[in-house]
Order: sequence, then structure tokens, then C-alpha cells
Amino acid sequence: MSLSLKDKIALQKEASEIKKSLNSGELSIGDKIEKQKRWSFIIKRLNGRIDDNGNDITEAANQAATGDNDLPEPTDNQKQAGNYKKGDITLSGINFRIENPKGSTRSGKDKDGNKWSITMKHHYGDVKGSKGADDDPIDVFLGDTPDPEKVFIIDQVDLRGQFDEHKVMFGFDSMADAKKAYLANYEDGWAGLGDITAMPLEKFKKWVSGGKRTQPVGAISDTEATFLDEYQGGKFNDLKPDAFKGLILQADEEGLSLEENKAVVTAYILSNQKLFEVSASV
Repeated sequence: MSLSLKDKIALQKEASEIKKSLNSGELSIGDKIEKQKRWSFIIKRLNGRIDDNGNDITEAANQAATGDNDLPEPTDNQKQAGNYKKGDITLSGINFRIENPKGSTRSGKDKDGNKWSITMKHHYGDVKGSKGADDDPIDVFLGDTPDPEKVFIIDQVDLRGQFDEHKVMFGFDSMADAKKAYLANYEDGWAGLGDITAMPLEKFKKWVSGGKRTQPVGAISDTEATFLDEYQGGKFNDLKPDAFKGLILQADEEGLSLEENKAVVTAYILSNQKLFEVSASV
């Protein structure tokens, strides 16, 4: 739950008053303990360490079987199937499931059967209810900003440089921070970092819940090129290039797929034919 300025000021005032009462020497042991608990909660909330449901983010993340607890470490088969206990965290109204909390070891095998492992620098999991290019929920790394204005989405690539899947960087203050955090959670020389796109939080919520995501987010230029090729081939010969590009960007802003973009363009042409001149040169 995002804190408004009014809420922040109220919490800061309450924390200050609690601190004064703790230093007064007038409280009983029981009252001191309760006041201290409340003060600690407020500070965590102000510093972004409490999620929407009032849970300590670190403690919630470590409820995963890979976390700092007494649960047995999941087997390779369980990891592959995602069939093990995960930590639940809700931030900005988005439900995340943590597979590997910060400080845990993430391991597995690559496509050639080679084993790998790395100590996680950030909480890692997925966005509950989403569906990525690999048919699994979309992966996410969580930073320390619980209510970010923007979310950064990486179009991860394979060894051939082709789009593989998305990695969401949630809770990072800048694109540079997001890139640095992503690379910190992979071995040296990792070449999976593709395009990275900054997306406003509210648009991200629509994008991540909008069905299976198979297209790279950073491929708007590729999308434009595809449409322009079709335009030059006569498919949209009554649409000028500048207006055409604007429609593509508009559709992309609404989080539509390539096919949905085509539908938007076609519908616009049919309803606004008088606004466009037929191009004899195409």
C-alpha cells in the first residue's frame, strides 16, 4: 500500500512521540515492549520494509523453502516444476511469490546440462497470476523501493541474441540501478541482458495482467519497422507514415500486442479515411 504524504507525516509524528515516551522513564516494562514494537514497525514501514499487508518483507521472503528457515531445501525436480513453498509479498497491489530470498543460493542446470549456482543479491520470484513467454509466471527481482513510480522490464536474450523471456525489475530507482541489480544476480560474463524499458507503474499493472507476454517490450522500433514494411507493401496505403507511427506508439502505450496494434490501425483508417491522402508513391 502506497503511503501518502499525509500518512508519512502522521507516522513520523507518532514515531517521534513514542521515542519521547520511551525516554521518559515513566512506562512499565510491558508498555515499553509494546511501544518499542510499534516504533520498530513504523520505522520499517517508512523505510519500505513492510508490504501492503503489514508483513516484514524480509521475513515474508524467507518463508520460501530456499530461505532462512527449517524447511528442507527443494530438490532439482521441485525447482524445475516450481513445486515448493514460496514467500508471499504484496507491493503496490501486486502479488509476488518469492522463490529465492536475498542471500539464498539459486542453482540449476543450463541447457547443456552444466550446473550453476549464485548467491542472490535481491529477492527473486515471480508475479503471481502472470504468464510469460515460457508459459511460467513472469520473473521478478525486488529492490528496496516498495512503491516505485516506474518498473523496469528487461528483454532477456539467449546465446544467439534472440528474445528469451522478460525479467521484471521492481523497486529500483533508476534504469542504471535496475541493470546493475540484474547483472549482480548472474555469473560474470552473463550475456542475457537485452533491451531494458522503463514502464509507469499503472501501465505495468495492465501489462503484466494482460495475458501471455511473448513480445519483447523494448521492440517498439521493430514493431514500427514491421508495420512500415506492410505500409510500403500497400497494406495500409491510405495512411501517412507520421500518423501511422503515432498510432503504433499509442497502441503500444496501451499495452497491446502486435496483432492488436494492427487492429487498432485498421479500425482507425476505416473510421477516419477522409483524414488521409492516398499515397500514389507506395
